[in-house]
Amino acid sequence: LKEAQSALKNELTKGLTKMSEMEEQMKEVKEVQKAFDVRLEEQAAKLKKEVTSWTAGLKGLEDQIKPMDERLKVLGHDLRQLADLLQHEVDDREKGADDLKRQLAQEEAERTSAMVTADQKISALTTQTAETLKTLKGNLEELTNHLTECQIEERVAAEK
Repeated sequence: LKEAQSALKNELTKGLTKMSEMEEQMKEVKEVQKAFDVRLEEQAAKLKKEVTSWTAGLKGLEDQIKPMDERLKVLGHDLRQLADLLQHEVDDREKGADDLKRQLAQEEAERTSAMVTADQKISALTTQTAETLKTLKGNLEELTNHLTECQIEERVAAEK
């Protein structure tokens, strides 16, 4: 019985020692857990402070970006209007250039036609003038011959 009591006492002592060790470990775990919780709260507070700072910074950036965005929209609208105006100007100038080309081609055709007509008239006048000169030359020769005959007849008559 004593041995059983002694074994029970030993088991009880071991159990109590083990329980004391476990209580000690639980205290350490609680202290570590408490330190971890404190550190976690500090980190959470720090993170919250940074997020708040970033949010404020982002809000400031949004406030800065909004007027720039509006200005870009206005500039985009102005650029589209300028592009439209430039396209109209280019279209007008191309149309004007085409009209001028057409007009110049027409004037060139008219000049060419006028030159051909003038060349034909000059050629006809040259031919007519040559024929007239030929006729006049023939008439002049005839008159010269007739005059010579008259002069000869006059001399002959005067000699008689």
